[in-house]
Amino acid sequence: MKEQGFTLIEVLAVIIILGIIMAIIIPIVEDVIMDAKKDTFFLSAHKVINAVHEKILIDDTFDVSTIDITNLKDKLKISNPNYQAITITRTNKDDYYVYIEGQNKWKDLIACGIYNEIVVGDEINCPEFIPGIIMPNGKLCGNGYTFVDTRDEKQEEYATVQIGEQCWMAENLRYTGNGCESNSWTSSTYNACDTHNTDWGEEVLYQWEAAMNACPLGWHLPTHDELTTLERAICTSGTCATDFPYDITTIGFSGTNEGDKLKSTTYWKNDGNGDNSSGFNAKPAGCRHTSGTLDLVGSDGYWWSSSSDGTDAWRRSLYYVISNVYRNPNSQAYGFSVRCLAGT
Repeated sequence: MKEQGFTLIEVLAVIIILGIIMAIIIPIVEDVIMDAKKDTFFLSAHKVINAVHEKILIDDTFDVSTIDITNLKDKLKISNPNYQAITITRTNKDDYYVYIEGQNKWKDLIACGIYNEIVVGDEINCPEFIPGIIMPNGKLCGNGYTFVDTRDEKQEEYATVQIGEQCWMAENLRYTGNGCESNSWTSSTYNACDTHNTDWGEEVLYQWEAAMNACPLGWHLPTHDELTTLERAICTSGTCATDFPYDITTIGFSGTNEGDKLKSTTYWKNDGNGDNSSGFNAKPAGCRHTSGTLDLVGSDGYWWSSSSDGTDAWRRSLYYVISNVYRNPNSQAYGFSVRCLAGT
């Protein structure tokens, strides 16, 4: 009787099938292993922040910024061979931001964030050291974090952006619950505001007194100097100090391409868009004249400062045909946009 066995073709077929199965299974197994690593790293980062809270309960003068990988065991009683570097920063909301670089089993992974918002990954965007800019809701400024205005039923959510040492809303304010009235544009109190629809959504324009009271708690209408600080932060000309002086005498167009850095990449007419490299995302919401008439939507954008000049107040303007920034005092009776700046 002829002995049964596998032919060469059958053996090759089995090898090919096994190869296909392994090609499918190995990535799945690797993903499972990586997810497990991320989960344990996540829990470890939480453990660090819990240890910091316990340390502060014992000694509320303890400076968490002094912690590093060399003294972690002494100061927090934590030792982990999978940590390569660690930085901890106290926020202004009694929370702590942790940044940990992994090694060994967590090689090439990073864990970072505050207690309720820690993220872990190998390609995540988090700084090694937070410069201390925390929004009034306790979250980090920018990096996808938002602020929700809870003052009315609309619960408006605003994107944020860190520019230099400032934290800005990356959208114009849309709040109308501060007592401003759309039917009072000709009043001498300059407390009117009104809403209009645009291609990108709802916009609100405020007379100056209304603008002064519009931003939520922990935010404010920027001063003329704070707007100048913003402009200097995005200026790269080498003559920024003279291009954007801290004075109340320089009026007119300033800088070179800072307007383009502030403007959004869409919605400005005749392809007058900016590159939005600052993240400020300024859109051309137009203005309301002293009569309340809406004008220049799609072509111009105007923003109030809190700095008054008699019956005028300082503003900033961006235009679809121009790349730099315009500054001047303007009648408080006009309706302009509001951008809120974190801080009081």
